[in-house]
Amino acid sequence: MKLKHLFALSLIALAACNNGNSYQIVCEVPADIELADSTWAYICTYEAGTRDRVYTDSALVVNNKVSISGNIEGSEVRRFEVGYKTKLYANFILEKGTIIIDIEKKNATNTPLNDALVACQTAVDSVEKVAQNLYEEVAQDSTLSDDDRNEKFATIFSQYNNNVLDIAHAILKDNTNNALGRFVFWQNIAYSDGMTPDAYKQELAQAGEYIATFGPIKGITKRYEALDATQPGTHFVDFAIPHGNIDGSEAKLSDYVGKGKLILVDMWASWCPPCRAAMPYIRAVYDKYAGDKFDVVSVAVWDERQHSINAVPQLGMTWNQIYEAESIPTELYGVNGIPHLMLIGPDGTIIARGLSDKVLDLWVSSELKKME
Repeated sequence: MKLKHLFALSLIALAACNNGNSYQIVCEVPADIELADSTWAYICTYEAGTRDRVYTDSALVVNNKVSISGNIEGSEVRRFEVGYKTKLYANFILEKGTIIIDIEKKNATNTPLNDALVACQTAVDSVEKVAQNLYEEVAQDSTLSDDDRNEKFATIFSQYNNNVLDIAHAILKDNTNNALGRFVFWQNIAYSDGMTPDAYKQELAQAGEYIATFGPIKGITKRYEALDATQPGTHFVDFAIPHGNIDGSEAKLSDYVGKGKLILVDMWASWCPPCRAAMPYIRAVYDKYAGDKFDVVSVAVWDERQHSINAVPQLGMTWNQIYEAESIPTELYGVNGIPHLMLIGPDGTIIARGLSDKVLDLWVSSELKKME
């Protein structure tokens, strides 16, 4: 009875505000979350991409409550923020009706597409929980060999990805021309861990133009195109960084790559814990193999120049460095996360990329043997 009562109230609220194309966004920030005086809430759009969000509306938060109203044709993916560029945010679908933002759960309810989006995420969370339980069972099974355990892990991972895609495809079937379809494709298909460039092309073609023209999707499509163009077996793509050398002069990847040596390229940032954790492994292969046939170059991306310069001696990075590369290399190579370790052959052919730091010695030693 209680659930039915709450559902009835939500319908009444929806009908009350559903005047034409009007919407009302309401949010009550929990009392235990301290807000600065004169905190504002903001609405921003992703149409220009995830990094270049555009702020379109705002309202003052009073007594931890805020309301923003307006009109809209159709539906759009939006982001709600309490405070400017803070961690208090929720992605939601802007559509007509009263939209209730839960800033702790980072979601929205009380309108059809938002409720459907929450249902989708609940289903994905359930699938993820099942996968986690299976992982734990396999990890604790002492009767399995390492090879058998890794094989079972791979099977669980593959099944998890397939289940998430099934959920997303079921939603896309009837929502390729609205914001729900855009958001689900963005979060549950484009970012699928098992997605390859070829598979992505097929998914995007089936999704249609409306989804393909969404800002974040255009960015991801560009990344997959770059990833496809720089797969192992292709020739490296050169780039020039205006002040990439320590003395402020221009640095190019071709200053090191394609000159007869096997080169390990490390894209990193000083603020990145996994990048720092990889340095001992990189240093080990450098100390062991550096010479006429092998060298290392680290390329600082998404980082402030001085922060990178300060970190180099701290981390014992005694090899070649390119500073202040920002996003130039990551966009050219379709890199979505760092560290990104790439091995390039003496002739400039990409041998492997996305390498684990723990297998660097095996890769380097194997390729050096081929050069003997």
